[in-house]
Amino acid sequence: MDLLDLADGVIPGHIFESIVNNVAVEFRQAAASRRAAVARGAETPQFSATLLDRYGTALAKALALTGIRSDLQQEVDAAVREIDSDFEANRRARWAAKPASLSITV
Repeated sequence: MDLLDLADGVIPGHIFESIVNNVAVEFRQAAASRRAAVARGAETPQFSATLLDRYGTALAKALALTGIRSDLQQEVDAAVREIDSDFEANRRARWAAKPASLSITV
């Protein structure tokens, strides 16, 4: 059972919309921050997209676990691919490494 399965009127629909909208705004701000970090050379596209994917997926999962349906995961997927067009290949390579890791250089 999720929150949307409760009897009509127990939780007004605008509450769900507000929660989804606030979480989406938070994610969009994080995505803008990651894009800015890449643009100024502070992060690689691969690193930035990985951070954003993990964060956005956690937000989407939190909504789902509380029973709030949203399209946030699709927005996350689009945003990470905008930052790193090779995101899928880079993710496979990262997980294929033993142990899986990020290479941090200074």
